[in-house]
Formats: sequence, C-alpha cells, structure tokens
Amino acid sequence: MKFPLLTSLLRQLGRFLQHNEKLLLAILAMVIAVSGSLWYRQYFNLDNNGPVAGGTYVDGVVGTADELDAIAAKLTKSGLFKVDREGKIVNQLIDNWQVNADNTKYTFDLKKNISSQEIADQLNQNIELLGPAIVNDEGDGVITVALNAPNPNLPLLLTQPLFDFGAYKLSKLSDTTAIFTRSTREYALTPYINKIVVHLFPDEALLIDALNKKKIDGARLEGDHVPDGYKQFSYSTPNYFAVIINVNRSPFRDTLFRQKVVQGKTVARAQVTLTVSDEDQAKSYAPTVKKQWEKQGLVVTIQTKSADDIANNIGPTRDFEALLTGISYGPELDPYYLWHSSQIRPPGNNLSGIKNDAADKLIDQIESEYLIPERNKKILLLHQQLASLGVLQIIGQVTRNIIVDNNVVPAAPYIPLSVRDRWQAIDQWYLK
Repeated sequence: MKFPLLTSLLRQLGRFLQHNEKLLLAILAMVIAVSGSLWYRQYFNLDNNGPVAGGTYVDGVVGTADELDAIAAKLTKSGLFKVDREGKIVNQLIDNWQVNADNTKYTFDLKKNISSQEIADQLNQNIELLGPAIVNDEGDGVITVALNAPNPNLPLLLTQPLFDFGAYKLSKLSDTTAIFTRSTREYALTPYINKIVVHLFPDEALLIDALNKKKIDGARLEGDHVPDGYKQFSYSTPNYFAVIINVNRSPFRDTLFRQKVVQGKTVARAQVTLTVSDEDQAKSYAPTVKKQWEKQGLVVTIQTKSADDIANNIGPTRDFEALLTGISYGPELDPYYLWHSSQIRPPGNNLSGIKNDAADKLIDQIESEYLIPERNKKILLLHQQLASLGVLQIIGQVTRNIIVDNNVVPAAPYIPLSVRDRWQAIDQWYLK
C-alpha cells in the first residue's frame, strides 16, 4: 500500500534538512549549551550547599509549657523591620518611613492591605517597649509614633517580634510538642525550612539521649558536649561583664591612678572595695580581678550585692568605688543611659559619672547605626575610649552555643540578649 502524501512530506523534509544543515546544527548547539549551563548551575549550588527551601527541623528544649509559648512568639511574629543576612535593618511591613529633625515623631507607611488598626493596637499593647509615646492610626495605612524624648534607636526596637507576620504559624500544640509550618500570610517572613518541630524535655539528660539517638536535629546545651553527627554553633551577644569605676570616689578621683588600674599597670598601694553582682558569672570573675589588682598594688575587698540592689539603689546613687556587673547593649538597653554625659544627674544612669565629648559622639553614632556589624564595631570603639579614661575594664563577653545536626546551616541572631533569641533568624536557617 502506497501513501503518496506521506512520501511527499518526507521528501520535502529531507530537502529542508539538506539545505539548512548548518542552521539546525547551530540551534542544536545552543540547546546543548543552555541545558548544560542550567545543569551546571544546579550542580554548583548543591555542591556548595547554598540555601535551598524545604525540609523539617526538630529542636529540643528543657523547660515547661511556658517555654513553648515563648518560642511561638519568636517564630510566629515579626517586627515592622527585619535584619537581613548582612545585619542591615530593612523594611518588613512598611514601604517607607520618615522621622522629624529631633527624632521625636516617626511616620510609617504600611504595605498595601496591612491593617493600620492591627499594627497600632499591637504597638499600644507593647507601649513599654517604646517608652513614653503616643501611637496613632492616621488612616490610609499610616501609623505615627510620637515620643516624649528623642530616640533615633526606634527602628532597631521595632525589629522585635510584635506582629503576626512571622515566618511560621502554629499548627499543633501539646504539653510537650509544638509544630510550626510556613505562614501563608501576605508579607510574612519567608523561611527556607518548611516545618519546625519543638519537643520539651524534663531534664538535660533526656535531651542529650535524644541527640545521641538522632531523634532531634538541634538543641541548646550547657557545656561543650557535642554528640557524633552534630556541630557546635557559637555566636556572640551584646552582653558583657565589666568593672565600672566611679570617678567620684577615692582612690579613683585621680585620673592617672584609675587609668593605670584599668591598663594593668602598677599603682601606689590603696584600699579598694569591689562591689560584685550576685550573678553567677559576675561572681566567677571577681577572684580573677582581685588577684590582678593586688598584683598591681591594690588591697581589694570584695562585697557581693544582689542585682536588684545594684540596679535600684547602688547604681543610681553611685554607692560604690568599683562595680563588677553585667552590662547589655540590646535594642532597649542602649549605651546612652549607661555612659552619656546627659545621664549623670538623676534619673539618669551614668554609673561612672564620666563626662566626655568623644564618648558622647560615639554613643550618638551607635544609636543611629542601622547596620548591626557596624554598631558592634562602634561599641568596641566606645569601650576603648572609656578604658582610656580609666572608667571601664571589660572582663568578658557572653557567647552562646547551640548544637545542630551537620546538615543544618543556622544563622546568627542579630542582637541576642537571651537564650531564646537564638530563634531570631530562624527564617534564614536552611538544611543541606
């Protein structure tokens, strides 16, 4: 049986291929090149363990059901701003914002479809975070915050998880387990990991047993135990332990004397009382400071006081010669109140009583710095300046450690004051 139409089509195709051979070969080469490029990029990304979406992360914590509630707040909420991988404060729920010349009134233009009433209500419910302030819903997606005192630090405060636009939503909760899945809400943080599961353990021994049996992917542990198949991830906090010198009490009224003490140099014999906070870590540093100072020529008496007594009585009245305590540079606890010259008189909290224009200038720069790594650098410069004035001796910086599976790639939290703050950057974690 013959098929004249098919035969004719095949002949035409043959002539087309013969006449256009070079063109077809060029097209084929382009297809191979594009396909190879796509394959190479895919292989390259996998080979270099770049961020990929998907998977489940299972964490273990020691605590009560209250701990799950605290973790839920970190995972399900976001701020008006967020901190990106480079440590820069960027818009999250707003398109833009403005502040007046004296940093007392902020205006925030919310993203489309975000309820200004919802945002205003949440801000008013957390008004203690802002300090004395009036929050107004101006309508048309505009919120204003009027402050009683200037505060260029407000955008940093508003990175805190206050609004229901976090990376995850709570899908299931029991007395011992919380399961979080990706939030589908518009403008919510976009995580890499699909699901977060958090298990509660009554004690650390059971938590370590779960790690050893590979039942969980990560945990916060005391000590340096790292089970097989896991790694330790460490990050620094803006919490320090330091000795603060009172410039209004003998023998530290003498500038050269206190500078030599802070610099580790020999000084004339003098009696000094070192007041120490009853925090365990502060007390652990006290013998080291006493030993060092006595090598320099001081006679040191240690007196231990409660952290509350220091905060409410000893600090505000400067009833100390030298004070070994913790200091913190978090979003709320910035260096302004601790070191700025304007805070020398009550109700300020300039503990040392130092007045220095260079230190004040650095503090102003820190408050207006919206890139976290640069903020941290400026804090170190402030410490150096204060040490040169003989009013500050940094004893140690607090670091935190967590344990994660080798296939987990965590991200450092931006200003982690507490252990719970390790969840700050959970949207940037991913699995290999």
